[in-house]
Amino acid sequence: MATALSYSRVRYQKLRNLSRFSKILRLQSSRCCQERDNLPEFGSSVLSELSMIDPDLDVGKKLANPIELQKNIEARGLENINIQKLIQNEEIENVKVKARGLREQHDTVVKSLQDVHHEVNLMAFGLPNTLSLLTPVDNEEVLEVFGSTEIKQKKDNFSHIEVAEKTDLIKFSSVGDQAFYFTAEAAELHQHLLSYFSTRVVDQGFIPMKTPDFFKDFVIEGCGIHKEMAYLMHQPYVDQGIQYCVLGTSEASFAAYLTKMNISQKSLPLQLMSVGPSYSPVRKSLYPGLFSAAQTSKVNLLGVNSTSEESYSTFTELQQLILEMYKQLEIPLRLILVPAHKLKLSEEIRAELQIWTPSLQEYLSVASISVLGDYISRRLAVGPVGIPEFQASTLHMVYGEVLDTTRLIAVLLEHGSLDKKAGTYQMMKSNIFNQFNNDV
Repeated sequence: MATALSYSRVRYQKLRNLSRFSKILRLQSSRCCQERDNLPEFGSSVLSELSMIDPDLDVGKKLANPIELQKNIEARGLENINIQKLIQNEEIENVKVKARGLREQHDTVVKSLQDVHHEVNLMAFGLPNTLSLLTPVDNEEVLEVFGSTEIKQKKDNFSHIEVAEKTDLIKFSSVGDQAFYFTAEAAELHQHLLSYFSTRVVDQGFIPMKTPDFFKDFVIEGCGIHKEMAYLMHQPYVDQGIQYCVLGTSEASFAAYLTKMNISQKSLPLQLMSVGPSYSPVRKSLYPGLFSAAQTSKVNLLGVNSTSEESYSTFTELQQLILEMYKQLEIPLRLILVPAHKLKLSEEIRAELQIWTPSLQEYLSVASISVLGDYISRRLAVGPVGIPEFQASTLHMVYGEVLDTTRLIAVLLEHGSLDKKAGTYQMMKSNIFNQFNNDV
């Protein structure tokens, strides 16, 4: 009841201020009571917003016997108290109390629903992208094979680690074979490969750009990547609620760029290319040496389209582009579709370019093209601008890793010629190497 009277008093004070009679009302309080529905000034200081007292007036009990209360008031000569109005106001306050209770129940239910909604969203965030009808379920699907794997006899096989031991082309660190650097011809090959592949991609209309090497953790998760798959920066002087992840050039680096951009519908399709370092946490791998290096340099691309149909058309075109570039190496390779259980969460379908690796006696992926659809654009709220809301659509993406220099150089070194007794090595020759001097 105290809260209700306080509310009435506050409302009354507002009415006084609006009517601009505050000074007159303070001087003539008794007259004010008569003019303003006989609202008494007595108790106003206790029931004001500034008071810390919450009095218990027990109005309900007193109004339970209105006849006795009326006799009490008349006997005391209190003419300014209207019993009927108090009863009416008490009924109103009871309704308010019930409404307040319902509102509290409503708030409790809403809070509970928000908690459930948050939990559902966390679970739903781990859901994968829709699978393409073309994606094989159990086993990989071979689309094209180039060259024979029997061109090198097994007895002549050697690994790039042996090349490093016999030559000065690779220097491994004492901490492990995942820490290294190239020297001499291998270092030159590193630069030539970046130049060759990036030039061919730009020739197809892709715009070269520098993507960020690190970005906020929500971008990583928005791309369907667990934070454990990236390096977490040590950041003692920033908001501890936000983590910055180091991944280098990747689908996440393109996504981080797009989250800060307004993409006009007129600019689509958008074709972007990035050349730069790429990082991955050091972990145990089935592959030795450079095949599982934690750092490399990559040529990556991103195609942004208005529709899914356009994305799949781009997907097919880029497969052929990459296949033709790698055929210039004149070594055994193949193009496959990856089965569903090997896809990333963000991928609908992925095509891989794999090269035969003599030391492993198997094909090893060196490039890939993936259809991401609108998976990333929905999760990171990246959409086109400049179109009516009723026509609003999402952006459909195609992501490609055209070159992984470290892995490719390791494979190419194994296709050279090594005389283990003499300790001499000769790098392989192909049409692509003959073009280096013209490309650089």
